[in-house]
Formats: sequence, C-alpha cells, structure tokens
Amino acid sequence: MTYHFLAIDLLFFCAAVISIFIGVVVLLKRAEPGGTAFACVMISISLWLIFRVFEGVAETVPEKIFWAKFEYLGITTLPIGYFVFSSQFSRKDQWITPRNIILLLIVPIITLILVFTNEKHLLIWKDIYPAGEVGIDNLVYEHGIYFWFNWAYSYVLLFAGVSRLVITFFNYPKEHRIQAFILIMATLIPWLGNLFYLMGYSPIKGMDLTPIGLMLSGVVLAISLYRGQIFEVVPVARNIIFEYMQEGILVLNLKGIIVDANKAASEILGIPGKKLIKSPLENVLANHPDFLKQISKPGNNKFEIKLDKEGEKYAQVSVSSITTNIHPSGRLIVLQDITKRKNIELYEIGQRKFAEALAHIAATLNSSLDLDVVFERILDIIHEVVPHDAANIALIEDEKRLRFVKLKGYEKFRSKQTIENLIYIIDEIPDFKLMVQTNEAVVVTNTLAHPSWVTNPAVEWIRSYIGSPIVIDGKAIGFINVDSSIPNFYTQEHAQRLKVFADEAAIAIQNARFVEELKQRNQDLTILYEVGIAMTEGLDFQDIVSGLIRQLENFHGIDLFLLKILDEGPINTSIFLYDFTEKIIKKVEISLGKGDGVIDQIQSKRNTVYIPNLTPAVVQNELIEIPDYPIESMHSFLGIPLLEGKKVIGVISVMGKQVDAFNEKQIRLLETIASQVSIILQNVRMYDRMKELAIIDELTGIYNRRFFYLAANKEIERSIRYDKSLSVILIDIDHYKEVNDHYGHIAGDKVLQKLTQVIQKELRGSDVFARYGGEEFLILLSDTESEAAIAVAERIRSTVENLRVKFNEDEISITISLGVTTLNDDHKTLQDLISSVDQALYSAKQKGRNRVEYIA
Repeated sequence: MTYHFLAIDLLFFCAAVISIFIGVVVLLKRAEPGGTAFACVMISISLWLIFRVFEGVAETVPEKIFWAKFEYLGITTLPIGYFVFSSQFSRKDQWITPRNIILLLIVPIITLILVFTNEKHLLIWKDIYPAGEVGIDNLVYEHGIYFWFNWAYSYVLLFAGVSRLVITFFNYPKEHRIQAFILIMATLIPWLGNLFYLMGYSPIKGMDLTPIGLMLSGVVLAISLYRGQIFEVVPVARNIIFEYMQEGILVLNLKGIIVDANKAASEILGIPGKKLIKSPLENVLANHPDFLKQISKPGNNKFEIKLDKEGEKYAQVSVSSITTNIHPSGRLIVLQDITKRKNIELYEIGQRKFAEALAHIAATLNSSLDLDVVFERILDIIHEVVPHDAANIALIEDEKRLRFVKLKGYEKFRSKQTIENLIYIIDEIPDFKLMVQTNEAVVVTNTLAHPSWVTNPAVEWIRSYIGSPIVIDGKAIGFINVDSSIPNFYTQEHAQRLKVFADEAAIAIQNARFVEELKQRNQDLTILYEVGIAMTEGLDFQDIVSGLIRQLENFHGIDLFLLKILDEGPINTSIFLYDFTEKIIKKVEISLGKGDGVIDQIQSKRNTVYIPNLTPAVVQNELIEIPDYPIESMHSFLGIPLLEGKKVIGVISVMGKQVDAFNEKQIRLLETIASQVSIILQNVRMYDRMKELAIIDELTGIYNRRFFYLAANKEIERSIRYDKSLSVILIDIDHYKEVNDHYGHIAGDKVLQKLTQVIQKELRGSDVFARYGGEEFLILLSDTESEAAIAVAERIRSTVENLRVKFNEDEISITISLGVTTLNDDHKTLQDLISSVDQALYSAKQKGRNRVEYIA
C-alpha cells in the first residue's frame, strides 16, 4: 500500500496519541468518578482518529474504504462510553450495570457487522466515490438506511449524556461549574462538526468534520483536566505535549546555557539530548557559526538557516525573551524543520528557471527546419540543461541498428572518429534496449561499476553517462547522449532534465524530418520521373540501359551497377556493367550458374536480397564472377529481380565499396525503379516480338514469304553489282496431304516444325530460309555456285529421307522434292528465279519425287 501524509493527518495522529495516552494513564490511576468510562471515551476517540489518519493517507479508493470500516470501532463505542461517563460524572449511574452495558452494545455490534459486510447489502453506505475536486482525495459516502438508524441511536445517547452534564452544571457550586461547562463544550464541538458534515455544509467536499472536532475537544478536555486537577492527569499531558511537539524547543538561562530541550530539537540539530541539556549554546552550535551569529542578536528574532553545507536540512528559528516579574530570565528558541518546504521552494525555483530555459531552447530549435541544423543546435544548447564533457545524437536505422550522426566535444578526448564509425545493434546494448522499451532516460553514475556498460578502449574516459530516447509518436527514433569524465557526476534529476529536453528536441526533429521527408519524396518522384523519361526515349536496349545509369549516378553509395537480362535457351548470357568511377558501360559475357548463388536465390524466390557486409566467402562463392573486374573490392550488395508477372526476366544489382551502403529508403526507391525497368523491358520485348511477327512464320519460326522477297531482292541486286553467284532452292513435301489425312493436322504441323529444324542445321547463318506457302519452302544461297547449291539440296534431301517424326505411338517418315536454279543472264530478277526453280521442282516431281532437279 502507498501512503502520503498531509499536515491534517499528522495533527490527527498526534491527537490520537495524546488521547490513548490519557486514557491509559486514567485507567492506571483508577480515577473516579467516571474514570474508566472516560478512559474508554479517550480510547474510542484515539481509534477513530488513528484509523481516520490511515484513511486520509491511503492513495487508492479500496484502501480508504478498508480503513474507514475500522473507524467504526471508535464511532460505535464512543456514544456508549460518553453516556456512561456523563452518567457516572453526574452521579446518575444507578442503572449502569454490566447487563445494561451489554444491552447498549447490541446496536454497535450489529453496526460493526454490517459495516464490514457492507458490499453485500449496502445498508451502511449505498455508494462511495471520490470527491472529484482538484487537490482533494476525500471519498464521498452516501449513507444507507441502517446508517441513519445507528446515527439516531448514537445521538440519543449523546443527547442524554449532554443533558446529564447540563443538569450537573446547574447543580454544581460556581467554582466547579467551569469543569462541567468545558465538558459540555467539548461534546458539542465534534457533534456540531458531524451535523455540518451530514447536512452537506462541509467546506471541503467529502471531509468529515467530526475528527477535527474530536481533535479540538481533546485539547479542551486536556486543558479542563489540567486546570480542574481531575484525575491528576494534567502534568503527564503537559510532558507528552512538550516531548511530542513537532517544533524543537530550547530553553536558555541568562548565561546562555540550555536548561531544557525536547526531542524534536535534538532531531533537528542532529545532537543527542544528553549533550544539549546543561551545555552552553556556543558549544552546541560551534559547527554552525552563521546560526550562532543570528541567535546572538539582541531582542526577538526570526530567520531561516541552512544546517549543513550540502543544503539537505533547513530550519526556521524563532528567538524570544522569557521575562518574569518584568525582568528577563532567559531565552526561548523554537526550531521548525522546514527542509521539505525549502526543498519544494528550491525545486520550484529550479523548475521555473528550467522552464524559462526550455522556452528559449524550444524557440531556438524550432527556428530551423533543416535537420542537420537542428542536430547542431541541439548539441550547442544542451549545456543549458545538463552539464557534460561531450554529447552526441544517435539515430535508429531499420529498427535495429544505431548510428551516431552528430557529435560534439569528443575531439579533445581523441574519440570522435571512433564513435562516428560505431554501429550498434540495439538488442546487443542493454541500456539502449531498455530505453527503447520504456521510452525513459537511463543514468549510469559510474561506468566502471555498471554491469551492462559496453566497454570500448577509445572511450574509457567516460565515467558517468545519461541517455534519453528521442520519442516521436510513442516510438524511440534515436537517443541524445551526454558523457562526463567524472564518476558519480550524474543523478536521476539530471536524467529527468535530459528527458524533458529530449522531448522538446523531438518536436523540432519531427518537424525537420517531416520537411526532409517531403523534400526526399519530391526528389524520389523527380528521380522516378527522370528515370522513366530517360529509359523511354527510344526502344533500343542500349539506350534504355544508358538512360537508367545516368539517373543512378544521383544515388549515394552506388559504385558498381550490373544489369543481367535472362534469355531462355542460351548457355551464355550478357551482363551490362557500369563502374561509377570509370563511367564506362561494358557488356560482359558470362557462363550461367558459375558463382551465381545470390542471383539464383533472387531468381528462385523473386525477392530483393540485401547483403550489407560482404564477406570474402560470399564474394567468392555466391556472387557472379566477372572477368577482369575486381569485384572483391565491394562490401555491400543489393539485388532486385525484374519481374514480368511471376516470371523473372532479369536482375538489377548495385554494389558499394562502403559497408552497409544502402538504407531502407534507397532500397525501396530502387525497387520502384526496378519495376519501371521491368515494364519498359516488357515493352521492348513486345516491340521486338511485333517486328519479329511481321517477318517470321508463326508455326515454323523461320522467315515468311514477305521477308524472303525483301531479302532476295537486296541480295540479287548485290550479286549483280559485285558479280557474285547466287542460287535458289525450292522444296516441297511429297504427299503431305496424306500425312494430314492419316495422322491429322496437328501431326502435320509437327512434321513442318521438325522439317524446318533439320533443314536449318544444314544451312549457313547467311542463308535465308523461308516458308513459301503450305508445305513449300525457299532457300536463298548467297555466293553459291550451281554445283554447291545442288550439293546442299542433295544433303537436305538425304537428311529428310532419314528423318522420323514421333507422334503419339507412331513414327512419321517423309520425303521431299527439290528444285534448284542459279542467277544468270536469263534469270536476273526474283520473279525469273522463282519461275525457273518452280519448273525444276515440277520436273523432280514428274520424275518420281524424292529427288533434286536443276534448271540453269
């Protein structure tokens, strides 16, 4: 349970102690008349007051209700004790017998049972809730029906007791009436307080005035007992009051010797009581010359004094003269411990100054929206908040790494470069991890004794440290750190100040970051736009690569660019390489699968791969081996797949010579650029495909008639100009219709495809092979005499004759007839050549097919 004492609670506590003490003394002395009953009244009052103290200091509602129930031990027994006492005091106690007292206790016992079980029936309190006023933590009790019954019963007993005292007042001699009058007034004070409370006239909502009345009535009773010598309890009460006063009291004679001192004085001065009594004041205050000087001033005096050099204890001192029969007989010194009040005042002064400094700091920090300038100003003015030898700002990257971005003061310790190069993992540094989790500052009073302090030879001079998280939107984005070379230099108060400063700095950082992000976003959009423009200026692949590289030169950290385009089929593939130092685009041929582990991973998983710190093993075994290029000089690798749907059509790779060269934002931007590249490459491929479809036969994959005519006319013109030989072969499949009729058109298509494949293998790269129509094919042989052309035709015929095309469970065999002709004076045009070669083919068919015929 948590408790917080107020002044009124301490007064109640003192009154409770005095009440119980008086009650015990009366019991021990067996004073009469009504001594035992009076003692019971004082014990009931003390029970009420002591549990009221516990209720007042409790912090939570359940705790307050818990102690409020125990108050009823005094509340229920007080009226009975008072009634018995007033009856015995007024000598009207004939009927006060044990049996009758037990009968009187029936209602209090029932009341106590109902109080402690109130939650089940709400007969005592039907509702309890906080007063709800600022600075007030009282509870408001709405009373149930049985409460009012007990209240009526109690007030009947109190009224009966007062009535007996009033009768006694009039029956007593005048010299004794004052005693009865004071007793009556002592009863009426708490009674009136209770009535005001129940009627809702309490000046503080929820405050029961009855305990205050009981406290006042206790003072009145003490005075009455002392002056009336009733029970002879007054001397004891006087000693109790003197000893337990909160104020310290020193009584001095005319010689300045302390003749009396209470316990409080001993505690305030920090001197045992035995050393105070009969000691000269000069000796007692020898270590407090300023204190002694103030007291030595003549006349009455009042001042405040600091009792130790550290300023941990303050006292308010009142000095007054004691006079008897007009002549001075000594001096009275009253000491009041005002340490708490003084500390509050000093704290408020410090907070006011700190608030003024913060206002200046806030204005200074928010006067710029440049993030780097904000960092500079934070380190420039942090000395106004926390003294230090050096300070730095560290930012969290990718939610796990910590990088120091701005430092000041480390130059004189020769550790600036070391700290600048440090990269910490948050989870590996306990203090940083704790700050991220709690968003609270951490103070290390002595780094050598701190168990979780991470040592570093370059910063061994740091002996005391504070770190505070920079919190934006409830999340730590970095830290402000201050270091001192003095051990035990920093306290929790310094940490709190740094935390407040960090929160203020976070606002300025957030504003600057917002502007920075807007600038970066605009820059990113500009880059994306310019990349798109640069890559779409034409549909030539080389131009696209050049445009992309021109824009990537604006990126920080890229030293090498690789673009790998994946083509289906070939053993080797091309990589476009650009070294940002040499600024030259190279096209490098490499073998697929050789040292290509990372690229394979990108292709198979279709995900971006980032390796912030390349090891020699990764470079040697996992990266592409590029001939004549020192790729081992690179320390960061980023690979991004180029996707066409779910298919990988290429990989963009960028490398940097610096470790961890690329941040998350750069990676995201490069991924967006990769998406643009993918789309543009798809467009280029589609364009190339459209051009290809215009000249390629869709079924066989060889040239169509249109392209053959264009190529043949150009070749005929060249052959005539340079007097070169040229031959043409026309091919027709024998009985092709029977293949379609017997096996179906799908089988016929497969025969055509297989036929073109075997024919292409017999031709040169410069020969033009085209589908002329249906099952007829034309071959243009440049720089070829008739004999060579006939030999080619015969080789093709023989190959096809041995060809077997598998279709389902069947093997289809075919033969072809071929006509051959050459360019000569009689055949100088393409039309002449086709007419001549057609006659040759017709002759081959007439002569039995599966043969070659030549017509000059």
